Amino acid sequence: MTVQGVIPAHLGLLQTIRTTGSNNGFGLMLDSTGTGNNNLGLSVNGERKGGFGFDVGRNFIGYVNSLHNGGQDFSFRLNADGSFTYHDSSVYPGPERFRVTSTGRVGIGNPDPQAALDVVGDMRVSGNAVVAGNIAAKYQDVAEWVPARQKITPGTVVILDVTRSNGVEPSHLKYDTHVAGVVSAQPGLILGEGGEGQVLVATTGRVKVMVDATRHSVKIGDLLVTSDTPGSAMKSVPVRVAGNRLHRPGTIIGKALEPLSGGKGEILVLLSMQ
Repeated sequence: MTVQGVIPAHLGLLQTIRTTGSNNGFGLMLDSTGTGNNNLGLSVNGERKGGFGFDVGRNFIGYVNSLHNGGQDFSFRLNADGSFTYHDSSVYPGPERFRVTSTGRVGIGNPDPQAALDVVGDMRVSGNAVVAGNIAAKYQDVAEWVPARQKITPGTVVILDVTRSNGVEPSHLKYDTHVAGVVSAQPGLILGEGGEGQVLVATTGRVKVMVDATRHSVKIGDLLVTSDTPGSAMKSVPVRVAGNRLHRPGTIIGKALEPLSGGKGEILVLLSMQ
């Protein structure tokens, strides 16, 4: 049926199709035969704008926006497993962007979400995040953004830069009480706001640290301090005070979690600044 000209009915209504009874039927049925898809198109002045359809091969009901990326794939789908998905691409078939499962789980970049919200990729929150449970991070250290005059390699021991406020630089003296932490490659928790000219300095947790064991081998549990090798730690040797063996206060970086029998290397350290 083709209708041309102005439709005089109220609000442009052409016709009302109404079913009655306790179990209403279909007011309008589109029935396709064979293996082809069943589509209902939407156009303006003969130009295709979108459409609804049932995809026979992939068994879903969907809506396609023909104005987006050439309309090569369905944008929204109601799938046979009860899930709702969004697809977006100029190539058919388009990749899935997000999914709401039949059990209410939401997956973004993940077609099989394992939690109420399962995101593959980065997430940004502009407001506050209130967590009633636990925060589980893959990596095991806490670091904060700190200004530095130069790029500093992860694993480098840093000290306070006494020539500026709130800055750090690689360590270069033995038993330096200005020790501030270790530059972290991938912190479990990041504090502060990053930017150009800043490095991530870990002060607690487990992190890889550059160590110089040239003079003294390092065993698991040994206390570590700064060395005269730039950016590297070394084993702390206690001093005798009134017959007691004491480590110099204010110099301790942490405890070695891995051994280093000699030379220079990188080992895991439990940071415990003291």
